[in-house]
Amino acid sequence: MTADRPYQEMLRALQTHGDRLVTRNAAVYSLVDYPRLVFTSFPLVTLRRTAWKKALREMEWFVGGDPTCPEVLKDWWQGQLAADGQYKAGYGAQWHRESYDQIEALYATLRDHPHSRRAIATTWHSADMARITELNQNPQTPTTCHGTVLQGWVRQGELVLSTYQRSADVLLGVPHNWVQYWGLGVWLAHRLGLTMGKLIWAFGDLHLYDEPSHLQAAQEIQQGPGDRPPLTLAYQGTKDAFVAEHFAIAGAVAEPVCRIRPKLL
Repeated sequence: MTADRPYQEMLRALQTHGDRLVTRNAAVYSLVDYPRLVFTSFPLVTLRRTAWKKALREMEWFVGGDPTCPEVLKDWWQGQLAADGQYKAGYGAQWHRESYDQIEALYATLRDHPHSRRAIATTWHSADMARITELNQNPQTPTTCHGTVLQGWVRQGELVLSTYQRSADVLLGVPHNWVQYWGLGVWLAHRLGLTMGKLIWAFGDLHLYDEPSHLQAAQEIQQGPGDRPPLTLAYQGTKDAFVAEHFAIAGAVAEPVCRIRPKLL
């Protein structure tokens, strides 16, 4: 499955069937029963401009475990970090909590026990998430939204990753999250000597902000063509380190039909 058509359907479902709620930071259209998606090719949304290289750079930050936000990502994280520029107890800290590297453990389990049902990583430690604003001394610091549960299997020489996203901002987050976890899977598969087979995606709360630039972007995306050529994401670097610059797309990325940049909320 390519990403553009299910992305259009998701936006349409939110605006047609979503419950309008007033949440912590804004009004949203929300769905909590959206069906899971199964991607068998690189799920890059091309109907809007998706910063796929920057998304992979963010995943590199998370996998590396350093809490200090890189300069290239600070526009995405503006106002959400601690005074020293760190995201304390966030994605990288969760995957390296108490010096235990969950991503390396996920890789080792898939390598040594490819049919195990225990190849799992999580970004959600309940005690840390309950204290995230206190730990960062910033009331705007977010808890982790994606990677809530990440599970892997090996099937017929291919890597299958399944993930649950507790909170899914359909415009600002989801397209980048799909890129990030497909990229993580491609890198793990490369290390394992496998190919990336499937990414199974389940949502908790899927939402679209009731804000003019978000609604206008959603409408333009829905009017675009749903079927675009599938693309391939390849990893061309060393096996041990996740490095964003070592990824490349095979195939031409189609021009977006929507160039609106939704307001950051």
